[in-house]
Amino acid sequence: MATTNKVLPIPPALAEISFGSTHILTKEFARFIRKEVQTIRKLLSQTGEAYGVRPHKIGNHWLWNVQDVAAMFPGAQA
Repeated sequence: MATTNKVLPIPPALAEISFGSTHILTKEFARFIRKEVQTIRKLLSQTGEAYGVRPHKIGNHWLWNVQDVAAMFPGAQA
């Protein structure tokens, strides 16, 4: 899922996890979508994405764009 120019409303739980940041860590992404971190890492190693979201690698960390994660839940209210 590519980052769009359209700003989506951020679900309250995601806003709480991200603390206003534009990206979240893998463990935060996993917590938000209620999956194990290892599941996310496995999908990422197999396909280069997890649940339709592609992260960016900075140093030793995979960072997940909050807007892309929010796009996974189009019916979520801000």
